[in-house]
Amino acid sequence: MSLIKHIYISIPFCNNFCRFCNFFKLPPAQWLPFTRSSKLAGLLQKEMLLYKKILPQNPVSIYTGGGTPALSGKNNLKTLTAFLKEQFCLTNTETTIEANPVCKNLENIPDSFFNRISIGIQSFSPQALHKLGRKIRPERAFLKNAAASYKNISVDLIYNIPGTGPEVIKNDLLKCLHYNVKHLSCYTLEGFKNDNKYFKTEYNTILTILKKNNIKQYEISNYAAPGFECRHNLGYWQYNYFLGIGPGACGSIPYPRSSDGVIRYRNYRDINKYQNAVNNGRVPCAKCKVLTRSEQFNEYVLTGLRTVNGISTAYIKQKYSIDFMKEFKNHLDKFRDSLCIKGDKIKLLKNGFLYYNSIVSNFMKI
Repeated sequence: MSLIKHIYISIPFCNNFCRFCNFFKLPPAQWLPFTRSSKLAGLLQKEMLLYKKILPQNPVSIYTGGGTPALSGKNNLKTLTAFLKEQFCLTNTETTIEANPVCKNLENIPDSFFNRISIGIQSFSPQALHKLGRKIRPERAFLKNAAASYKNISVDLIYNIPGTGPEVIKNDLLKCLHYNVKHLSCYTLEGFKNDNKYFKTEYNTILTILKKNNIKQYEISNYAAPGFECRHNLGYWQYNYFLGIGPGACGSIPYPRSSDGVIRYRNYRDINKYQNAVNNGRVPCAKCKVLTRSEQFNEYVLTGLRTVNGISTAYIKQKYSIDFMKEFKNHLDKFRDSLCIKGDKIKLLKNGFLYYNSIVSNFMKI
């Protein structure tokens, strides 16, 4: 039985490089040749079969992200999804695809396969989008058309944008709710958290509006109606193994020489190196590392404290042989007003989420 329950498929094709985006993506000159026929899909299939011995029979989630996967074209997505249907039992699998809010993208997506769509709107405000350096404007018909095809819609929004105020994020949220969006990822613009006088107000605006609509915070930046939490991202935050497929994809898989070891890897970002490796029957891994127990512990704490469920000191004791309450007593006392400690569970309070980075850095093993 495979220990891997989640698969991420990277299609890092992008037409526009936005200033705020730190994700790996390829420019059109590099990816256009791979949209002809089903060239990309063929490579993704070959790579996945290199992991045949550890592939899950019934994955919890398959997430196809980017970039903008729809730019790979109908043929690639049709061929890829047909292969995935053939390869896996998908009875209860969450199948997500990322999309930009452009109607043409929807036309390329085989919605009979994907049961969830994640839309990178960022904001409906032209002023906010200009500040972000984002050229893509949400098309009016996109959310309406998406709502007709998908019951499970997630939207990415950005707040804390310099030169804007709380009304922008408020209007963005209300527009999403109008189209019955069940999941929202609300990210603060990196680097401006302490400079923007509206940051706390905007954060509280998000909490208040979404709570009134029965959409609850389950992670620092993520909110969902009951039953609509992103199962794929929960896999990351619960420190599960996951397989990364495609150019630039990262993965975390079991280390065969240890019962609880972890191999962290990243694929070639150079799409030609990626292609050459796969076509020659080699895993297209550019970087690979076996994580130490301290590194595993750090990642468990980093990801766990992002969620409303927090971390378990009993699990830490059993898994990493660390007495968390004793080891970090001084820091637990220092941040007691931002933490909830109950039994063997430790989690951040709402005010603690505001200062996640400065708090969690104190609970790392060097």
